[in-house]
Amino acid sequence: MICERCPSLWASRTRIVETDLPDFGRPCRILAIGEAPGTDEDAQGRGFVGRAGRGLHNLLKQHGLRRGYDYGCANIVRCRPPDNRKPSAEERANCLPHLAETILMAKPDALLLVGNTAAQTFLGGGSFGAILRHRRPIRPSGTGAGSLRWRAARNHRHPHAPHQSAGLEPQSRKRRVLERGWPGAD
Repeated sequence: MICERCPSLWASRTRIVETDLPDFGRPCRILAIGEAPGTDEDAQGRGFVGRAGRGLHNLLKQHGLRRGYDYGCANIVRCRPPDNRKPSAEERANCLPHLAETILMAKPDALLLVGNTAAQTFLGGGSFGAILRHRRPIRPSGTGAGSLRWRAARNHRHPHAPHQSAGLEPQSRKRRVLERGWPGAD
């Protein structure tokens, strides 16, 4: 894929980081969506291979989920922003058609939004903390196949972000949700 829509991104990237979906067109149980590729992802051309990505994979593996079989990975933008900055609104808008196509191909049961940028892109403005107070993940709500209408279900913080939940360690909170399921999920 060749893309030059965002001059600051394509000038500084090593490669476009493509999405990583289950093999053979199998639908995803979960599609993890992050902000943008980091240094490791840019070098390898594969998403979620850095320290935070490995932590996410280990957590999902502990609960019997396998990358490339049960879940896939994508980012809001596919090119690493220079100096590890947040992608601009224009950069996010330029990549959203690619992400929408990925979601349609993956047919996930749920989206796991990793970080503030992913949460704000799907749920609108506001801080990630305010979004967390709603305590709801993203699940498909459309009636037809390929619908891109989503309803909120529950979001979780980035594994390396400062933790502010009283009495719960970051990993124990995620384990509790994975073991019990999302409240209100059908």
